[in-house]
Amino acid sequence: MPSDQSPAPNTSAPRGGTLVKLVTVLAVLGVIIAVSLTNPKGNGKAGQLSPEHGSEGPSGKLAMPDAVAPPTRGLGEPEPATAADQRVDPASIRFGEPQARRKAPGTVRVATFNVENLFDDKDDPKISGEIDDIKMTKPAAQLRAAGLVIAALDADVLTLQEIESFEALLWFRDNHLKGLGYEHVASLDAGDGRGIEQAVLSRFPLSEVRNEPKQKLGGQQPSAWGDRPNSNSGSPFQFTRAPLHVTVTVPTSSVQELLAKSGNTTPVARDYKLQLLVVHLKSGREFGAQRVAEAEALVNMVRAIEKADAKANVLVLGDFNATLNRDELVVFSRAGLPSIFQDREPRDAKTMTHTSGRCIDHIFFNDQAQPELLMDSKFVLGTAARALGADFRTTPAPAGYSSDHYPVAIDLRPIEAPR
Repeated sequence: MPSDQSPAPNTSAPRGGTLVKLVTVLAVLGVIIAVSLTNPKGNGKAGQLSPEHGSEGPSGKLAMPDAVAPPTRGLGEPEPATAADQRVDPASIRFGEPQARRKAPGTVRVATFNVENLFDDKDDPKISGEIDDIKMTKPAAQLRAAGLVIAALDADVLTLQEIESFEALLWFRDNHLKGLGYEHVASLDAGDGRGIEQAVLSRFPLSEVRNEPKQKLGGQQPSAWGDRPNSNSGSPFQFTRAPLHVTVTVPTSSVQELLAKSGNTTPVARDYKLQLLVVHLKSGREFGAQRVAEAEALVNMVRAIEKADAKANVLVLGDFNATLNRDELVVFSRAGLPSIFQDREPRDAKTMTHTSGRCIDHIFFNDQAQPELLMDSKFVLGTAARALGADFRTTPAPAGYSSDHYPVAIDLRPIEAPR
């Protein structure tokens, strides 16, 4: 892994008189100024969720960014990116497309990205032992790389997995995503044992942000997971990580502006709304039954949304830890909720979403959302990864490494298509 520390400037003046000393001092000042420009401190600016667009948790309390004290440190001190950090060996991009696709005029890009353990460096006493969160602090070089990947992706609505907390996400945004317009932020405790949760960064307002940790699902847990006895045998299934439900609103004025960019000047009468269920299903091949229960519950959640609003546009997206041929994802296709990758070729490297060579990150959609989605715009953005089969515990991450997952994106036109 490339060093996260830039070499300290040599401030000792060489011999040779006053003029040489003066030149050296000026050079040192130049280094200091350059480092200051490339190493801005977080300004502590809180997410721009207004009270009506707050994050409503199970208690009904609004988790407002304005109430969060700006971190003075965390996730490592922000450092100037070094050439080694950013120099990506093309051979390390094994899957996905090497560059993000150009966004079509008049569209909104929606994406999902498991950023792999975005943990800060503050010790949470509730998370200790083998899953001690302080051991999971994401290296500064990987944070910088993740910021560059997200900037290249240019998603208007970005859903994330493996976020430690709302506060950690704000710090990451303020220090590594400056200028990208992510004024609206949502992240709620998902009930996961090691403290990871799903989140949303958006350029458009968010509302109805909620989840239900430890929600009981249908069915009962088996007596064993693979060859390991299950101490919760016979207990009801429950979500490993509660899905995050968020409504994205593209205001009428923004819809009009987007359409104008594509040459469409037709007056727009209303906002465009998109409901998201951001998920991170249980990992591990032996937990297929758990994922089936989670998938069936997600389908029921979509049906409940549609019952409340027959015209609701719904996407179910995130890290499903399963390929499309697995029983747990067949649940979605049988329910009429296809994946944007439903027609992918099994060995297509461009649509692999994980360094293991699998397509396990998906965006499923309902009938109402389908007409707005531009299927030809979908892509997986390839990023630096270890060699296939390398042990992540012993093999250093390559330069530019940000995550073991790759971002998945698709563009949509934010106007209700004729039905």
